[in-house]
Amino acid sequence: MRNALEMLISQAAKALTRTRDERMIEGFLSELGEFLHCRSIAVSCDDDAGRYRYGLYWNHDEGVNAVTSYAEASKHGLDIWQQFLETKGVFVTDDVDSIADEDPAVYHVLKQAGVQSVVGFTLDFMGANFGFVIIADPQNLNLFEDDLVLAGIRFVIASLICGNDMRRQLDQQGYTDEVSGAGNKMGLRHRIERMDRSGSVGFVCCGVCGMDDTGHRVHMEQTLIHAESVLQSVFGNDAVFRIDSTDFLVLDTDDDRTAFGAELDFAIRLMQERGIDAAFGSRFAEECGESLNELIDAAVRDMRQEKERMLQQGRIHDDGSDDEGRTQDHRATILLPQGEDFFRGAEQWISTIFDHDVAAIAVDINFFRLYNDIFGWQSGNDLLEKTAATVDEVARRFQGVGGYVGNDDFCLLLPVPIGSDAALVQIVDQVVDAFDCPDGFAHIFGVCRPTGFCSSAIAMYDHAAAAMAQIKGSYAKRCGFYDAERFQGIKEAKMLQVEAKHGLQNGEFLFYLQPKVNEGTGLIVGAEALARWNRNGRIVGPDVFIGEMEHSGLVYSLDRFIWEEVCKWQRNLIDRGIAPLPVSVNVSRVDFYFADVAQELIGLVEKYGIDPSLINVEITETALSENLDDLRDVIVRLREHGFFVFLDDFGSGSSSLSMLHALDIDGIKTDIHFLNQMGQDDRASSIVESVISMAHMIGLVVVAEGVERQVQRDTLLSMGDTYAQGNYFYEPMPAEAYERLLCDPTKLGVPLHAKKPLFRCKLHFRDMVYEGILNDTVLDSIVGAAAVYREEGDVISIVQMNKAFSDLTGIDADDRKAMEKFIRLYCQGDAAVLRKAFREADHSLEGRPVKARFHRSDGNTIKLEGRIFLLYTFEKRRLYLSTVNS
Repeated sequence: MRNALEMLISQAAKALTRTRDERMIEGFLSELGEFLHCRSIAVSCDDDAGRYRYGLYWNHDEGVNAVTSYAEASKHGLDIWQQFLETKGVFVTDDVDSIADEDPAVYHVLKQAGVQSVVGFTLDFMGANFGFVIIADPQNLNLFEDDLVLAGIRFVIASLICGNDMRRQLDQQGYTDEVSGAGNKMGLRHRIERMDRSGSVGFVCCGVCGMDDTGHRVHMEQTLIHAESVLQSVFGNDAVFRIDSTDFLVLDTDDDRTAFGAELDFAIRLMQERGIDAAFGSRFAEECGESLNELIDAAVRDMRQEKERMLQQGRIHDDGSDDEGRTQDHRATILLPQGEDFFRGAEQWISTIFDHDVAAIAVDINFFRLYNDIFGWQSGNDLLEKTAATVDEVARRFQGVGGYVGNDDFCLLLPVPIGSDAALVQIVDQVVDAFDCPDGFAHIFGVCRPTGFCSSAIAMYDHAAAAMAQIKGSYAKRCGFYDAERFQGIKEAKMLQVEAKHGLQNGEFLFYLQPKVNEGTGLIVGAEALARWNRNGRIVGPDVFIGEMEHSGLVYSLDRFIWEEVCKWQRNLIDRGIAPLPVSVNVSRVDFYFADVAQELIGLVEKYGIDPSLINVEITETALSENLDDLRDVIVRLREHGFFVFLDDFGSGSSSLSMLHALDIDGIKTDIHFLNQMGQDDRASSIVESVISMAHMIGLVVVAEGVERQVQRDTLLSMGDTYAQGNYFYEPMPAEAYERLLCDPTKLGVPLHAKKPLFRCKLHFRDMVYEGILNDTVLDSIVGAAAVYREEGDVISIVQMNKAFSDLTGIDADDRKAMEKFIRLYCQGDAAVLRKAFREADHSLEGRPVKARFHRSDGNTIKLEGRIFLLYTFEKRRLYLSTVNS
């Protein structure tokens, strides 16, 4: 049995050199307990001051469990053993009655637990005692008479516990900068030692300017955190290291020279956008070999020279104040740990937490600058001090730590039950409820869920602050939770911006064409140019990149590129004898910030010598939310020069018919959102029908965009729509494929720009027009019987009637067939009278009176007397309103 125990100890000792598994101590205690057939094994660990830190308790039924608090340790009797064992070092007995007089407290605990024999010994590491072990009722005490066996067990348990503690501290602090959360010099050396030196490498040295050791510490730390965040968002979390008080080094091994330069440019721009004064130096080598130190030194030297130039040119700004304008004399008195002191203390506190997870909560006062403007700096200081007191109270209540980060930002680090999101949410709710603030200026919170021992305090706070930033300025939300996948998506989006810029420079973008057709004939009347990206050999659509390019402003470069490519292509068609059809190009609201859009497009058609009518301009509806006067001027100039102008995605924003009339455009494209719901939602169909009718009323061409199914096409035709675009007709295609369609006369119709509608409004039914011609409420509000007729060729049908007309004629409003064939219900000869009245109404602003006899379905014949008004005319279709007096 002794040999087997020695083998167990030997295997555990060897494993210490081969594994980093923190659960190894649990496995060893379990195997030791089963081997000894003992009642229990208890382990207690103390801190440097001799205070209880944590413990482990094994028994046969429950295995190993953490002893999470001193109170719980007392239940297992661990609180009375420390002093008893300090004087003995090792204690072995098979008769607990023998210690009744020597230590009554220990004796009482053992007798109460029914323990007959016990082995206890202290744990020591490098000469310092840090805890003890108690083995209750081992079946063979003779094993412990051998000093080597007992020493081996003490060594393994002490080494396992200390090794875990050291690894945790190293993971938390060894390779990570405490303030910024980036890697430190040790981490940089570790990375360099492991990197492949046969490939390319780029170094960026970034020096944050305008700070020195005499500046405000919290302001300095926050600026460094923001700078580190920018660098990590561009180059990656593992590539950034803090090498000096204000300097960072980036080690990039993933890019070629061009991509490395693009990322560097992007990082510089992000620093400028966030108001961070930073100097940069860089070096890139295709094969780094053994010259890494020279490359690093050169990048650092370039950065310092650039920083000196910035200082001489006055490009470094430092207004000498902090905390949103407070000077040193007017700063609030915050009685909390601050900045570096807080985060250093927080790291030490985290290292003592083994029985709980740790969550970080960032706290901020919403609209605090506005609060200062309204109530004054002193009230702002009072609110900060009150917030600090609440942070301190909450930290004490939950046995955590709290600190002041700077400005109106605070941080809480709280212990939470391991793996319980529900418990975390409950704690957060209690924290939120603890803060009281004036209406409209409530505190907001960001929460970083526990991520394990490898998260430093500053990294956890940074994540919590990022979650808080997503809801800052909102009146509706007070708390946001950090989502690693979501913020990884934000990082990937920023990288996409860099990649897209690189793609524009390398000619990776091109345009596809999607034909527009006459819905009735299916013939092509034009097309829209749609951007595509040949990304790593795969063609991707705008849904992948257009959002981020708009956000970064790159969309103007893309749009400008597409405009010119389309003009160049149209010129090429003409030169090859192919008759072109008009092609629409898109104009984003962002384009108006970067250029005179009208002048750009006019210049391009003049450059390539093409008729402006061959270029239709589609302006996104979101542009209406910007400077409307400037937009109106652009549209006027474009139309005067011969361009046809459309409003794209009509209905997706806040546009109205009155705004369309004010802009004097040529047409609209209906929003695809409504078309996707047609056939499923009657209201969606009504909206589309109203948009088409109202647009025709004010003389606009309508192109229905996104037609995917035949039922949509048929419904649109019945609503009076003429032109459409969508995959039901043609999918977007390369220019070469579209050219083949242009060469087939059987597929071509009259160009869209030649189909200007005839607008002939004969009535002043303004309320009815702006509410929508086919609006039931408006029609029902007309006194007496009324109906709306549609005439198309020789066919006259009722498209809508009010209840009074239905009651009078006996036609059911839901009987579509009866409404379509109602003309047959007039008495012989009177149908011709009705048709004649329609023709005469075309030329009468006051309407045309009419009398006719009508056969009801119940067999009765009635005489209708009323008036017919022409509402509007579009191509071969007319819409009339008929009111019946009697």
